[in-house]
Parts: sequence; structure tokens; C-alpha cells
Amino acid sequence: MNALIRAVRSLRRQPSFFAAAIGALAVGIAAPTALFAVVQATLLRPLPYKDAGDIYAIRTRMTDGRFTIGLVASEELSGLRQETALVAAAVLVVRVEDSINGDGGEARQIITVGVSQGFFELFGTPMARGRAFTPDDHQASPIRSTVLSDRAWRRLFGADPAIVGRTIRLATGGSAVVVGIAPPTFDAPHDTDLWVAEKYPETIGHGYDAYVRLRPGVAPGDVQRALGPMWEALAQKYPDQARNRVFVFRPLLESIVGDLGPIALMAFAATALLLLLAIANVANLLLARSAARARELAVRVAIGANRGHLIKQLLAESSVIALVAAAIGIPLAYAGVRAITIIGGEALPRADGLRFDPGVALFAAAIVGLAGIAVGLLPALTTADARLLSVANEGGRGGTLSPHTRRLLAALVISEVTLAVVLVAGAGRLLLSARNLLAVDPGFRAEGRLIVDVLLPRPPYGTVERGRAFSDEVRAGLKSLGATQVAMATSLPLRREWDSTTFTDIVGRSVEPQFRPNGRLRVVSPDLFDTLGIRVSRGRGFNAEDRADAEPVVMVNEAWVAKFLPSGVDPLRERIDNLFFRRAGNDFASRSAPIIGVVSDVRYTSLDKQAEPVIYLVDAQRDSVRRSYVITTADGHPEALMTGIRAALQRIDPAVPVQFDSMSRVVSSSLVWSRLGVFMMATFGAISLLLSGTGVFGVLAFVAGQRHREMAVRLSLGATRRSVFALVLSMGGWFALTGGAIGLALAWWMGRLMSAYVFEVSASNALVLSGSALVVVAVVLGGAIVPAWRAASVHPSRALRP
Repeated sequence: MNALIRAVRSLRRQPSFFAAAIGALAVGIAAPTALFAVVQATLLRPLPYKDAGDIYAIRTRMTDGRFTIGLVASEELSGLRQETALVAAAVLVVRVEDSINGDGGEARQIITVGVSQGFFELFGTPMARGRAFTPDDHQASPIRSTVLSDRAWRRLFGADPAIVGRTIRLATGGSAVVVGIAPPTFDAPHDTDLWVAEKYPETIGHGYDAYVRLRPGVAPGDVQRALGPMWEALAQKYPDQARNRVFVFRPLLESIVGDLGPIALMAFAATALLLLLAIANVANLLLARSAARARELAVRVAIGANRGHLIKQLLAESSVIALVAAAIGIPLAYAGVRAITIIGGEALPRADGLRFDPGVALFAAAIVGLAGIAVGLLPALTTADARLLSVANEGGRGGTLSPHTRRLLAALVISEVTLAVVLVAGAGRLLLSARNLLAVDPGFRAEGRLIVDVLLPRPPYGTVERGRAFSDEVRAGLKSLGATQVAMATSLPLRREWDSTTFTDIVGRSVEPQFRPNGRLRVVSPDLFDTLGIRVSRGRGFNAEDRADAEPVVMVNEAWVAKFLPSGVDPLRERIDNLFFRRAGNDFASRSAPIIGVVSDVRYTSLDKQAEPVIYLVDAQRDSVRRSYVITTADGHPEALMTGIRAALQRIDPAVPVQFDSMSRVVSSSLVWSRLGVFMMATFGAISLLLSGTGVFGVLAFVAGQRHREMAVRLSLGATRRSVFALVLSMGGWFALTGGAIGLALAWWMGRLMSAYVFEVSASNALVLSGSALVVVAVVLGGAIVPAWRAASVHPSRALRP
């Protein structure tokens, strides 16, 4: 305690030094603490499932590069289940939108997931109320069995425990009896409201997501090798669907957090670099301060202090700095977490666990302890060396530092410059990536476009005619409110994908079965392309003449043409088969449809992914109960009509749930991780520049002060002030160039690690590497100017006066 009191008194005598050290270390503590809270909530917090490390989400991919959306076929999963020595359980899931009337009577849109037998057992999750599904629940029955999520139970039914055993009515048709309520922690797939027991026939249709639990100690590679014969058999049976297809096993946690995982880890690594930079900065300040106190400490040794006493005192001072910095840094960390939450918003996976819990507090305490020891240990060991008296003499003779201390100061400054270059380069990469993303033409216009999502109950809207009649009423009602355009699509760009893929054939063009044309099948209204500003590059768009009783027609995008038609072929002369069928006796015969137009590509999945092949159908010829209407107004603010739109749709049919969104918000949300990364790395880069600049300033100011008499002698012997200025500035230049060179090598290596998470920015990007080095060198030289100017301004007569 006495050592701490003496440390506080000593530091109070130099308030500017105390403030600089605290400020640098506070930022160094705040950044990793805030990012650890994110990493712990998203990546380190255990999933609430038994042996979650054995659970994998399953998709599929084509090894020959063919397009597939990656869903699983039930026949494929059946073959996987048979590997009982490796696989403990495997289940299919199908996510659909539905609606239900809650206790308030208003229709509400919900997410329903159909699951195959053994779903809850795979996750090892008991029900909070009622029971899980039994094998009997998966048998064909007019009344299906359902389990409510805790969220849906509270939101839709007011947490009424009597709901278990009651029958509810779903908009997709049929009734379901509630057999159980899941615990609050169960959320697979994410945001599910109801799980429904289903029995899926074995087909090769790829319409399912899937989960698998491997037996303990089994790796996905073991399963892949065992499935070779299964894939060969399926390829013989279904060459178009199964040849060159394999499973993709993704750990459950990774499938939940998605792109956030690597982004959070990169940001956390950046904060570790920032902490090292802050430690180097404060250690530099303490080392310089300790060197200046060499005589004082030598006197202590002379009157009986031993090496342990000196180390204890110097570590006490660094501990005081760390504790005060923690008192500032931890509130800063909390503010940082709030900022991340605001920027990330609802897109942050597992955000419910993002808080300052005991784990974060323990990490912060560890950081504080590490920082307190790290910033003080090197100066303490150096200054309290057994040769302290000789060091003091070296430091006192002629006002020069000992070579040992000078080398340590130089090494710390160079490390600061190196780390600053790496951090600034990381920020530059993300800024350039964000710029590239913003420069991408998404293929549509987003500003001033309101989205109205509706889900039509299957009865009575399960026919093309009834669905078209509903759209006609919607269009008339909304235009009476002031809407200028009202268009419809089953899926809109950069939102959740609801459209499936389909295999087709081009009339008169035979290909190997495994190379059959396929693509997303989207249903749109004739005015969608004009409403979203999607260009029709060839032919014509859909129009009012494309009715249900007319010849079926299709449109395709440019990606479909490029992938499936030979170069130079006119797509408008081609016809597509196996999309439309007509009854021929007891069977259905395919009816081919001409390609009437080609539209420009739209980036539906994300801005950084190329457009998929797409086949468009007109809503008058293909029914769909899920519809997203896009609305514009003359003033560009259709959101002002939301209240009127809701009332108008309620008048048309109160059983149709309504949800609103905007295309601008959709585009903005698609860039949330890019914005979050830029925000964090730009902040870290700016702080690193400040720390490196102040670090060089502090060291050169100290060195110049120690060499005050030397500079005076130089000037008195004829040296010009310009040469003295250049001498001190060259020291800063040496720091900058050496640290910059090392930093460039590390920045290039870091760029290779980041290459998968930035858009069109290579590891060797000249703008990033040269720009970051030049910025840091400029800041470092700027920090050297004032000490150099002071050294050149010395008055020899005053400096040499006894």
C-alpha cells in the first residue's frame, strides 16, 4: 500500500505524463474488452444443446461448378442416415412463411418449420411444457402436431399454459394441435415460431435444409469418404441432380453466426495489436521517465535500496496507471459495445448474449493486470539493473543516454510504427472494400420504394385466378391512396430467398443430363422491372396480354443466357420446356414456353456475389401465396401511406397479414458488416496514428532534452540550426522508415488473411500498402518536427551556463 501511495505522489508531480499514459492505456484496454464481449456472446458462449460440437448443418454443392442453391434431397439424407456407425441422427427441415390468428384476433405472419422424425432428439432438447414429437405425430393425419417456440407462445397466445392440447388453424391450410412449448433457449432454425411434424417422401428434389449429429469422435471427412458408393448410385439414377454433388458439413455454431465469426475475430485481433501499441507507447514513456530519474534511483541504491525495492516501486507506478486507465477504459468499452450493437442492429447473431457479464469482467481484469505488468516490467528491469550506478553515470555524463536505454527506446518506437502501419492498412482495406461494394451496380433502384409483404391463405387463394384477383384489388386500392406504381414479386433482391430452383430443357438442344439448364424460378407482375428500374436488355417484358389463357411465356436474365446458351445464339429464338404442364387424359404433358425477353442481372444474394441464373414467370400464369409488393409515390416517400395501406388491405381480406419494409433499408442492412468493420478498423487506425505520433514525439522530445548540452556545443562550434533540426528529424525518419518497412511486410501478410472477407482488394493492393505507409510515416515525421525545432532553437550561452 505504501508503494502505491508513493507511486501516486510521484505521478502527480508530472500530470502531463500521467494523462498521456492513462489515455493511451485506457484505449488499449477498452478496445479488446469491447470486442471480447462480442466474441464471447457470439463465438465462445456455449450453444444450449447437448454435445453441440457434434451437430452440423448440412448443405450440398456441385464439385464441377454447376449452379445449385445448396439444398438437400430427402433421398440423399436417407443414404446418410444409413451410415449408423458414423451418424447418430439426421433430420430434414423446411422453412415456410405462414400466418395465424393470435388471441388478439389479428392475422400475424409467422415462420413455420416442418421437421422430420427425431428433430428435437437430435438437439437433445426437452420441452418446457408438454412433450416433443413422437413417431405417431409424423404419420399422415388431417390434424398435424406442432410445438410452439417460447417467443411465439408469449407473443401470440399471451403465455397461456392451457394452449398445450388446443388446436390452432394455419393459413397454409389444415389444423394443428399444440403438443409442446420449446424452452426459451431453443432457436433452431433461427427465428422459428412453430415446428410442425411432417413425413417427407423420398425424392431427389432438393428442397430441404438438414441437420446431422455425428457420433462422438467422428469428423465430417470420415462421413464424406463413407458416402462415396451412395453418391455413385444416385449419380447413376439421377445424373442431372446427383452427379458431382457432395454434402457440405458446417458446424452448428458457424452456421448460426455466419460471416460475423471471421469479422469478429479479425476485429479482435486488431484490438490485440492496438493493445500492444498502447503498451509499447506507455512503456516508452515510462522508460524515458525512468532514464531521466537515473540519478534519483542511484541515490536510493546508495542509501540502501535493493533491486527488489526499485522494481516494486516502478511496478507500483505502472499499476496505478493501469488501474486509472481501467476506470476510464471499461466505461469506454461499454460505450463501444453499445455502438457496435447500434450499427449491427438486429443483424447481430446471438445478440441476446451481448452484455458485460462476469466473463467480460474477468477478461477486463486480466487485460488490466497484463497491461500493468507489461508497461512497467521492461522499464523497471532496465532501470533497476544491478549496474544502475554506472547507467546513471552514463546518463549523466554529457547529457547522453546509455546505449542500452537508447536501443530499447528505439525498438519500442519502431514497434509502434510497425503496428500502426498494420492497423491503418487494415482500415484501408475495409474502406476500399466498402467503396467497391458501394460502386457495384445492384441492377435495381432502391430509393423511394416501399415493400409490403403479404401471405395469402392457401384456401381460397391457391389458384392463379384468385391470386390475380387479389393483386388487382390491391393495385386499385393502393393507387387510390396515391401510389404511382404497384408491382409484385415472390422474392426481392438482398432479402431472404424464398424462390426455389428448377431444372428445365431448351427445346431442340440436347445436353448431357448433368448439364441440364437450371435457375431460380421467380414469379413477378408485368410492371416489376419498370418499378425497380431493372433493364430489359433484349426482347420485351411481360404485359397484360400474357394471361392465364394465353400461351405461357418466360423471361430470363443475362446470367442464364451466358451460362446455358452458346455464344452468339439469339435467346429470343429459344423455347424452354418442363415449366408448364397441361392435362392429357390422366397424365400431364409438358408445354414449352418461348423466351420473350432478357433482363439485366440483379444481385439478389448480396452485392459481392455475382447474379444467379434466373427464369421469370408472370403472375397471371403461375400462382404464389407469398407476395412482396413494391410501391412508389410521386413525392418519393411511400412510407407515409403505410397506415392507409394496412387499412386498405384489411378491408380486402382481414385474414391476410401485412408487414412493411423499404428497399433502401434492405440495401443498407446488406452492408451492415461492411459498415461495422469500417467503423471499428477506422477507429483503431486513427488511434494507432495518434499513439505512434505521440510516441515518437515523446521519445524524441526526451532524447533531445537529454542531449540539450550536446546541441548547444554543436551550435557554438559552428553547426547551423538547420543541421541540428535535420539531425533530430533524421532520428524520427529512421524510426518511421524502419517501422514502415517492417509494417508493410506484416500488412501484406495480414492482407492475405483478410482477402476472403474484403471485396476486390488484394493483399498486395498498392493503394492500401503505399497509402498506409505514407500516412504513418507522415504522422511520425510530424511528431518529430516539434522536438527537432526545439533542439534547433537552443541558445548556446544559456545551455552551456553552469
